[in-house]
Amino acid sequence: MLLLLRGYLAITTRTLTRSATASFHLATKWFSLARQGIHRHEPPTGTIEARSTIPHRPDWAQPPLQLAGGAVSAYDPRKRTLHTWLIMTSAAALIVWSAFIASTRANAAEPSEPQASTPAASTQAGRFAWPLTPHPKVTRNFEPPETPFGPGHRGVDLEAAPEQQVLAAEMGVVVFAGQVAGHGVVALDHDGGLHTTYLPVTPSVTTGEQIYRSQPIGTVAPGHPGCPVAACLHWGARRGTEYLDPLSLLGSPGRVRLKPWAEGP
Repeated sequence: MLLLLRGYLAITTRTLTRSATASFHLATKWFSLARQGIHRHEPPTGTIEARSTIPHRPDWAQPPLQLAGGAVSAYDPRKRTLHTWLIMTSAAALIVWSAFIASTRANAAEPSEPQASTPAASTQAGRFAWPLTPHPKVTRNFEPPETPFGPGHRGVDLEAAPEQQVLAAEMGVVVFAGQVAGHGVVALDHDGGLHTTYLPVTPSVTTGEQIYRSQPIGTVAPGHPGCPVAACLHWGARRGTEYLDPLSLLGSPGRVRLKPWAEGP
């Protein structure tokens, strides 16, 4: 397309240039003749002789035309070349811009591939540790509520002994340590927007304190509702307003494989 346009512009430019040049020279010649005039002298009888008073000079040496508005400037091929170059450059720029717009619209029309979503807790799996040691028995599992304020069990209950140490599941900062409805509560904020709670406990830390992983933060207090044993620790986790199963944040313990004894006892 660009080559065809360039060829068309070149042919048109050459044609216009030749026509303008021929018209200019023809007008110059006739105007000069009309200005100076042609004088004829009648010869004697029997002879015919014509003599012109116009001195001979080539067409290219004719002086510039003088009109009421001033002298007519001679033809300058450089101006025609510049004009042609501007036309070709503008046409090329228009073609490139049109191609760019078409390509942009085509890309915008293509459907983008859907991005796979990652579960909220998957990036944190294996980071957290148990809040009790040794690993406790789970007396009640996580039961997510169907609605933000609906019924459910927003955490897990872990079997414990009264006054047993409670450990921070991961490093963070204490955002609350005190009583809520007559029960001791410790709440920690962690990286990644995670928030964990421990209750009922007797806190041994204060609000604003920096906590490292598995650091003691209090002791288990008896009296957790629904606990089937002497004492239970309720451990909760959430990101923002979304409650998570705390057990999904724990790393899976490695399996212990015993090497067979080939020789026997």
